[in-house]
Amino acid sequence: MLEGRSWRWGILMFAVALTAAACGSSSAETTTTISETSTTGDTRPPRTSTTTPGNATTTTVEPGTTTTVASTTGNTEPAPPVGTGTVGVVGCSNTDLAVAGYTDLSSLDRLTTGDLGGGSPPSWGDPSEDRYPEYWGIYEDRRPATGYVETWVQLCLRSSEHQGSFDETEQAWITHIVDQIHQRDPGIPIWISPVNSYEGIVCDAVGADGPAIAAEASDWAAAALPGVYRGPDLGPLTSAEVGVRDDCHPNQAGQRLLGGQLVDFFD
Repeated sequence: MLEGRSWRWGILMFAVALTAAACGSSSAETTTTISETSTTGDTRPPRTSTTTPGNATTTTVEPGTTTTVASTTGNTEPAPPVGTGTVGVVGCSNTDLAVAGYTDLSSLDRLTTGDLGGGSPPSWGDPSEDRYPEYWGIYEDRRPATGYVETWVQLCLRSSEHQGSFDETEQAWITHIVDQIHQRDPGIPIWISPVNSYEGIVCDAVGADGPAIAAEASDWAAAALPGVYRGPDLGPLTSAEVGVRDDCHPNQAGQRLLGGQLVDFFD
């Protein structure tokens, strides 16, 4: 009986060992798959970055290494809820017209209004630009004595500025804009969005791929810069919703569309 039990026990232990080996092999394969899926594989300079789809965070330590995923947005903190109080606005003429539509619809009027014509990222983000002092002067003039509680930045990249791709020059502009906002109101949330999208038409000023490049820039900013979170995507505008001077700027119907989207986000 003891010999029989020993024999059966030996078979059982051998089966367990095979099972453990199989599980170990499966685990190793899974780890390899995760590693291959998570590597950046690019040659850009190392940076710590996070993305925020559904408040998930992907942190890239440096190119070619794996990423870690957590349940928070960039900067190790969850994206804050949209609050109350006055919101600063950085952007261009389309931004200004969207805010005008917001003001017509909103009962809270949180977003500051005013003429931001021509306010593309280098005008806000490059101190050597001629209109740089003008735009930050506008931002300051609207700012309440207690400061802004949040700021919304819309990236209106022109085709001559993005030249078909998002690169380190645009990164530098955006980083400077964020720094300027936080110098005035340290730690406030900054919501960053691309210029509104279009459907069936092309705004020559931003180019056919301009809104998508601005969206990539917005994703990068929300991933890489402290205190920055992804803002609302506005649009698309169709031919029936543009016509103020060109096929770029929203008419009254377009302003109402964009303004309603801002109400949904900020109110």
